[in-house]
Amino acid sequence: MKIAIGIHSAGYIPDEVARHIIPLILHAAKNVEADFATIYLSKSKVAAARNQIVENALKIGATHWLSLDVDHVFRPDLVQRLVAASAPDVAAVSGLIHKRSYPFHQVAFRFAPGTDGHELVQISDTAKVVEVDACAMGCTLINLEAILKAGVPGPWFVDTARGRSDMNFFRSVRVAGLRLLIDAQAHVGHLLDPLAIWPENIDEARMVYGPPKDAE
Repeated sequence: MKIAIGIHSAGYIPDEVARHIIPLILHAAKNVEADFATIYLSKSKVAAARNQIVENALKIGATHWLSLDVDHVFRPDLVQRLVAASAPDVAAVSGLIHKRSYPFHQVAFRFAPGTDGHELVQISDTAKVVEVDACAMGCTLINLEAILKAGVPGPWFVDTARGRSDMNFFRSVRVAGLRLLIDAQAHVGHLLDPLAIWPENIDEARMVYGPPKDAE
């Protein structure tokens, strides 16, 4: 296994995120049986950046891409958990991430049958690994090898009238017969001043921020 840690931003990595990324990489290098490489791109277009990371990762022989967003913070053992949940028929494994806008719902979806729509999945506090149709990309282990073997056509990330590039990507891998998983105990924080939104502080976040004023 070779994991490309792929990070993209519009210009810089915030200090708070860098303070989490470094222990994450060090812990992974010590505890995960894999080779690691880091790919950083500064691009404003998300889909283009993700496609470029995939291309670069494949050029260096990576079997997996750890997709990290620069507005997320992580526990040091996160990579270890995602690798443990991965399997040959799994396209992606994500940590449990909440949106950073009220009401801070979990980023976990099922596709609505017969439509281009999707609906939220609510994952319980006691769940372990849960299968979904779409998840976050902010802290997600993408199985490049499995996706290529399944014949998913590229480029993988394309924005269309049907939906955003990440949702289109998830639809493609699901059509190809691959699974998507969320490790519900692999908690990820989503940065929002003054709080980072973690699964364990959702009630506090809702009290601090409350609903938008136009919703009152």
